[in-house]
Amino acid sequence: MPTVQTNNSNPERATLLGYLVESAGIIERLEPELAIALFQHRSTRGEDMTLGDKPWLLDIYRDHSPLMVIIKSVQCGVTEYAIVKLMQKLRMGRSVLYVLPTLEVRNDVVNNRIDRLLSDVPFYKAGCIGTDNTGLKFIFNGVVKFVGSNVRMGFKEFPADDLIVDEFDECDQDNLAMAYDRLASAKNPTILKIANPTVSGCGIHAEYEKSDKKEWHIKCPACNEWQPLDWFVNFVHKTDDNSYLPVGFSSLSSLESVLFAVPGGDGFPPHCRRCNKPLDRHSVGQWVAEQSGCQTSGYHISKLFTNQITTDELWRRFQEALINQTKKQLFYNSELGLPYTGEGDQLTFTDLDKCKGDYLMGPTASWSVMGVDVGAVLHVAIDDFVENRRRALFRGIVPDWEELERVRQRFNSCVGVIDALPEIHKAREYAKKHGRFFVCEYTKEGRTGGDIINRDDHILKANRTESLDDMVAGILSQRVMYPKNVRSLGNGDFARHMMASTRVLDMKRKPVPVFVWTEGGQPDHFFHAENYVHMAAKIAGWGRSAYEVKWA
Repeated sequence: MPTVQTNNSNPERATLLGYLVESAGIIERLEPELAIALFQHRSTRGEDMTLGDKPWLLDIYRDHSPLMVIIKSVQCGVTEYAIVKLMQKLRMGRSVLYVLPTLEVRNDVVNNRIDRLLSDVPFYKAGCIGTDNTGLKFIFNGVVKFVGSNVRMGFKEFPADDLIVDEFDECDQDNLAMAYDRLASAKNPTILKIANPTVSGCGIHAEYEKSDKKEWHIKCPACNEWQPLDWFVNFVHKTDDNSYLPVGFSSLSSLESVLFAVPGGDGFPPHCRRCNKPLDRHSVGQWVAEQSGCQTSGYHISKLFTNQITTDELWRRFQEALINQTKKQLFYNSELGLPYTGEGDQLTFTDLDKCKGDYLMGPTASWSVMGVDVGAVLHVAIDDFVENRRRALFRGIVPDWEELERVRQRFNSCVGVIDALPEIHKAREYAKKHGRFFVCEYTKEGRTGGDIINRDDHILKANRTESLDDMVAGILSQRVMYPKNVRSLGNGDFARHMMASTRVLDMKRKPVPVFVWTEGGQPDHFFHAENYVHMAAKIAGWGRSAYEVKWA
């Protein structure tokens, strides 16, 4: 409770402040978590908590259900809620197990977030008893153990009353079973699971599907229809040519006249699903459960009704997502707070034909970039740049490294990316002989946010699926130029290799399934050579704004 000084010389002010103190006391008794958020908590930036612009959070703070699931967009204030919930449990003298994906993430969250709050927020600082240990902290009358889900030992010998699982989808699901065991002797245990979703039917989405599935509804002022906001219903519609436009617009020209007209504003509002009149997406709303009779209280938070982003920016990200499957999944997961299930994406002859230029590949070039897929033979792709397009100069097979060097000299390839396997030592040796050549090591599947390059070791680390998605996006957006005989290159092997791989969901991957490109047993060497030359082009400066390269 905050201390409020009254001023007896001003009766009206004293009466008002007395009312505020009384109101705060009522909130403290009835809604202790909300009281902490409003009167005590500070963000890591030292800012007071305000829920005036986040009305959808009020009911979440007031929800005392023993089982809660929150499926959410990124940076929507839910982690702050989890911390406040943790602090209230500790005030009650409870033992809380707080699970994060890995030990490294745990250390980062505790050191940069929890410890700063305990040091900078007077209310928390006053409650500190023993907080020097990163994993185990005694605060108020309770104890909290922070663990990384990837370390089984962290779950042992800690009888917990309550469990909080942050970033549920990134956690080791096998080890999480041990977390539930820690609640075996608890009286009135509670469980909170929160996460950005990944794919349908898995992780936090599967947990949400078993809940009462509350969605935030707003009311149309024109027809009084209560409705949740849906990107593909209230914001955009599909046109006859299978593209999209915002609801209320019939053409790109009409859209361009108002979109981005006001910097930082909403260029177009959502429209009512019933009467098609504009809606205020930030208007007062209410949570509505879609399923009854469920023990778990579930919430879905999306950026469609929060104030984190404008519709202009959502539209821009959506346009980028239409041709890049990684960005499409990020749009669903991070912006809409929804899981993503992609279709079986695969390049076609039509996609390659759309990239054809009126030329044939020649025997030499004055400057170029190179990509090499390594196997029994070397599949090589060499390009230069023409009018901001990556232009194919060579697609072929060379028998060995000596011949590769002759081809490199012939086309004067100054930047290159070479497959690390199966001849990693030979590939590194070759790369180090040429200043801006790098060996590509595919990292584990997941989202990395771009390629990372170590100049000294000549190593490029790239997420396999993400990088292939970016390469394919370049083709689909026709930022790549192929010769007019693209279908017959290498007796048709180039086209066959490019069309061999399909983007599918690998259900065997943990902690949750991930999307991968798989060739189904068919040769796809040129597909990967294409990816390596695409990476080399980015290193050389082409398309940098679309997909950043990070230098370690």
